[in-house]
Amino acid sequence: MLSFCITQLSSQNNSIDTFEAKVGEYFNLDYETFYTHVNKTTFFKNEEIWFKTYVYNTKTQLPYMSATNIYTSLYNEDGKLITKKYTLLAKV
Repeated sequence: MLSFCITQLSSQNNSIDTFEAKVGEYFNLDYETFYTHVNKTTFFKNEEIWFKTYVYNTKTQLPYMSATNIYTSLYNEDGKLITKKYTLLAKV
């Protein structure tokens, strides 16, 4: 019984160590952060919306050069999808 408990505790410690290692690996990944600017804060029906999106590497705060496209969705105040757009990103 005692050896089973020790084996069980050892196995749990390995699982915790593995989990902590995976979490550490996850937070060391490069992340894309998207910043989007629009031309106004309030729009009328059928009015054209202009926007510009920047993609940054969270760690370096420089443009994220690996990003290739952006998928944008526009919703109204009720949460209804108005339009969606797939855009290839321009390289700086």
